[in-house]
Parts: sequence; structure tokens; C-alpha cells
Amino acid sequence: MVTALSILLALAVVAACSAAADPISNHLPAANQNLFHHPGAKRVIFNIGSYHDPPSPPDDETIVIAIEARPDTSSRIKDEPGLYVLTAAVSSGYGIHVMHHYEDSSSLLKPRDPGADWTNKGKAGKVLLVPTVPLSAIMALVKDLECSFLKIDAQGFDFKIVQGAGALLKACPFINTEVYCGSYNAYQGAENHFERNFLPYMAEMGFVPAGRGFLDATTLNPNWEVCTHVNEEMAMIWRRADVTTPIDDVVRWCPLCCT
Repeated sequence: MVTALSILLALAVVAACSAAADPISNHLPAANQNLFHHPGAKRVIFNIGSYHDPPSPPDDETIVIAIEARPDTSSRIKDEPGLYVLTAAVSSGYGIHVMHHYEDSSSLLKPRDPGADWTNKGKAGKVLLVPTVPLSAIMALVKDLECSFLKIDAQGFDFKIVQGAGALLKACPFINTEVYCGSYNAYQGAENHFERNFLPYMAEMGFVPAGRGFLDATTLNPNWEVCTHVNEEMAMIWRRADVTTPIDDVVRWCPLCCT
């Protein structure tokens, strides 16, 4: 497992030279050139907000980069070949951000909206200060690997993360995000709505909804339109419009990517 410190040092260099015309790799210290080196690796799965149970690499040619902001949670992730853990939060830019920790979740957004239906399920706990990096910087460090899947579970911050990927988002054939439907808004200030935020932006980036939830353990529910007339949060799978690989094949290859 690569240490979070070495990755953060590399990302600090990325931030310092983000405006430069030279490739990022030209500015990284030699020791950090191959942070995610895994012999024979050809593909990468990104899992943002992995909690303590990210997907394992599904084969010897695929690595998983799990990103979890809470140190007490990321430290519980098991060490295994091809799995790399970054203890940080992903946002639309670099900085230090307040993270609100609750009994059953954490978010970069403000404390729970009093109007959310699960407000009273757990009392607010401690507040953490966490480093934030844009997804584009992390993706740039493994630009030579094919992105197979991007999974995001960021408690209302998913859309900001997607925006932070910039044009590199188009490198991913499938993306799993949590979206808000109807008037549902679990956190104050969240901009994570399916129709207002995701649908126009993802269309601009060349993605279409592929489905949501599951009919069984390996079959995605294709009825994504339900999000237009319900009031809840749901997982939404996005497919790049030019991709012909059946999403159910991806679910069988990496089940935890789509849950």
C-alpha cells in the first residue's frame, strides 16, 4: 500500500505546477514518478469515498485507487496487491476543507439539512480538517493506464468531484455517482441534483444514464427515469455514449464498483 504522505507530496507538486505547460511528470521528484507502479497494470479503477471496503482489483492487470478522507476509516482498508489508498478528500480544487463527521457518514458540506428525512438518525460528531485535491490531479498521475471505472460516493459532493475531473472525465467509460432526485437535499448547500446539475453536464461531457440500482446481484436496473418523479437519493450509472460494452458485464467483473 502506498503511503498517503508520499501521494500528498506528489499532489502538492502537481498543484504547484498545474498552470505550467510542461507535463506534470516532469516536475515530480524521481521517487514519486511511479507511485502507483504495479507490474503488468493496464487499467485503473477510481473509488472516491471508498469507506473501509473499496473493491479489490478484479484481475492482475487492474489497480484500484481508493480515496477516503477520514484517517480512522482509511486505516481500516486491508492491504492487498494492486490497491492504493489515499487519505484525502476530492473536491474541485486544492486546499484544506472542513469535514463534518456524523454517526453514520461524513461530508465536506454543511451539517445536515433539517429538512432531510434522516436528520435525526445520528448526532453530529467532531469536525475534521482534511486536504482536498481535484480528481484531475489524481487521474493525471496514472494517465498511462486505461480508466475502467470511476465510482463516487461523496455525500452530496459528487457533482463537484465530477466537475473537478475536467476533460479527463471522458477517459472513463462508466461512472457511478449518487444523485439527488426531486426536492431531496441531504446536506445544506448541496448541488447534486440529477436533472439540474448532472444531466446537462454529463450530456455536455458525452455521457448518458445507463441505469440505477439493481434488479439482482449482477443486473443493473435500466429504469433511471424514475429519478424524474421521486424524492430521494439514488446511485446512477453513467455510460460514455460511444461505449458499447454492456454494463452488466462490468457489474459481473467488478460488483462493488456499481453498488
